[in-house]
Amino acid sequence: MQLLVTGAFSLRDDERTILLNQGWTILVHPDETASYPGDPHIVDAIVCNRFFDHHDLNAFTGLQLIQLTSAGTDQVDLEAIRARGIQLYTAKDIYSIPIAEWTIGKILEIAKSSRVFYVQQQQHLWQKQRDLMELNSLTAMILGLGDIGRAVAHRLRPFGVHVIGVGRRVINEAACDQFILIDDVDRWLPQCDIIVVCLPLNSQTEHFFNRERLQLCKPGSILVNISRGKIFEEAALTDPIASGHFRGVALDVFEQEPLSETSPLWSDPKTLVTPHNSFISPQNRERLFQLICTNLLKVVRS
Repeated sequence: MQLLVTGAFSLRDDERTILLNQGWTILVHPDETASYPGDPHIVDAIVCNRFFDHHDLNAFTGLQLIQLTSAGTDQVDLEAIRARGIQLYTAKDIYSIPIAEWTIGKILEIAKSSRVFYVQQQQHLWQKQRDLMELNSLTAMILGLGDIGRAVAHRLRPFGVHVIGVGRRVINEAACDQFILIDDVDRWLPQCDIIVVCLPLNSQTEHFFNRERLQLCKPGSILVNISRGKIFEEAALTDPIASGHFRGVALDVFEQEPLSETSPLWSDPKTLVTPHNSFISPQNRERLFQLICTNLLKVVRS
């Protein structure tokens, strides 16, 4: 069977041997943006990320499985994949630990005014800050309870935070104190001290946080986006940040990446910007390869 591995996951020699022993013939395409020089009809499975942003899915007539190296699916045509009966797997649970740890770190940075102290240290300035927050007894809303949202919830609860989970259908999630439907978000936003956005990007969630919904957020709250940049109407985000509506905002994703050098988000003192970096961890590779092997075996054994 023919396995195409793109530059989204570069195989080590030992990993290549494991896949060969599973019965795969391995084809390699290092640059996902470049035209694929091989015969697409013979490919049975593919490991990729944004390969189908640049290649026609219909050309891969024998494709049985797509393994994405990302947690999201907004880069593929889900309807076309389902129509053809192709098995689609994401990097589920691979990045949830580092992203959740990053989220807790940024919430604490904002709550404890860490950026102020970084600046004061550079200036050799000994000046106490009297507005530090504690997380105990605060209310956090987590929009989207996939593996990342659940991992964030599990880490917030020990701080004494009341966690509200949000989704499109009711689920029983032990990490949350209560659960609301996404249609009720507007009623609850004014009551939440921390808002963590883990929503998938689709036609219903693009610009979910528009100008009106951002204004509904509780004054002085902490806002974190670890999903996709287009969940926010980014142009509408700068005004409430600049006006002091939020205590702080932590953003790891943006509508256009890299973030424009002229974006006011770079220099805003209440905004923490990272370059889509929250998922990084040395443990990711091993977790992802094990997941790839498990899912590929489903094709081999079918």
